[in-house]
Amino acid sequence: MKNKNRLLLTFACVLLIILIFIYPEQSLNSAKSGVELFLFVVFPSLLPFFVVSSIMLKTGIVESLGKKIEPCMRILFGCPGASAYAFILGWISGYPQGVRIVCKMVDDGILSKQGAERTIVYCSATGPLFIVGTIAAGLLKSPQTAIMIMLSHYGGAIMAGQIERLFLPKDRIVSVDQLESNRLPAGNLLGNAMKDGVHSLWIVGGYIVLFSCIIGLMDVSGLLGAIGMLFSPLLKLLGLPADSAKAFIAGIIEITNGCSLTANTNISLEMKACICTMMVSWSGLSIHAQAISYIAGSGLSVKRYLIGKAMHSLCSLIIFVPLSILLKPPIHVFAANEFEMAAKLSLITVIPGIIMILLLVLAGILANKKAALKKAAAGNGYSDLL
Repeated sequence: MKNKNRLLLTFACVLLIILIFIYPEQSLNSAKSGVELFLFVVFPSLLPFFVVSSIMLKTGIVESLGKKIEPCMRILFGCPGASAYAFILGWISGYPQGVRIVCKMVDDGILSKQGAERTIVYCSATGPLFIVGTIAAGLLKSPQTAIMIMLSHYGGAIMAGQIERLFLPKDRIVSVDQLESNRLPAGNLLGNAMKDGVHSLWIVGGYIVLFSCIIGLMDVSGLLGAIGMLFSPLLKLLGLPADSAKAFIAGIIEITNGCSLTANTNISLEMKACICTMMVSWSGLSIHAQAISYIAGSGLSVKRYLIGKAMHSLCSLIIFVPLSILLKPPIHVFAANEFEMAAKLSLITVIPGIIMILLLVLAGILANKKAALKKAAAGNGYSDLL
């Protein structure tokens, strides 16, 4: 099996090199688009989350929180208490931050591998700003669809996690009390967090540029359309036009391009939103490649992650269908003032998460202060905590 995978990977690399030589201009333009997307959108939006999350993992705040809410997390999700931090920050900042935080918690001794594999199913999700701003307002030209997409996407993650909890093999979840975490002195926190955040983001940027180039070359060479034709019979059974096959394949590879092509197909707004919801929940091979680089480095199961993402996409579809009937969006021309509406909706979805993070930070600080007072009373200094 490994030899077949290596042979397939070698063939794909050779084909990509050939396409670069045949279409050098398209390759360069696609790579430039990927660089612009990374430098002007991804890097400035994700760097603060990467740095702050690294600092919080090293201060002991996450362990303190995990000990307090461990019973609740086990009953509701079958996960350790410390995984709540990955839930919140993963859902706010989006792909691939949730997976990165979980793998970082494994490396730092905050989560066991068994607990991490369960947590990843829940917290591997996109951020509300991407759904509201990019998908609903930007591509579908209908901010009203954002509510349906978000409920389906996050509800699908929870449903997939519960299915995985019920039917996949049961693992022993190690309590946070049984793990040894790696804390750093306060003076080293910011510098190490900055190095770790920038290094991780450059890896993410490399994947963005690579897959932008791949999609551009597949499109100009006709491979994207040819592969899409294989799915045409299935799409016709679902009542979808033939041109949606190209969007379907693009969405499997990279969600932004797939959703963009879907928005331009000749189908109803509800169907466009439904397909975009499935694509966003699947997250695309580009995101998978980024996530797998973290997962493999932490010794977690790649197969279990991919099964979880497939279930997430299917569960999102199951939730979206009844929601589309209950919350059917009006078909209208996108008005200029709706940009303001989309921005407000984005802010409303993010504010609760920010408040929860601040509460987590406060809880951790109080817990650490209480522990410091106890150790001081026993004759130990505060520096021993660090």
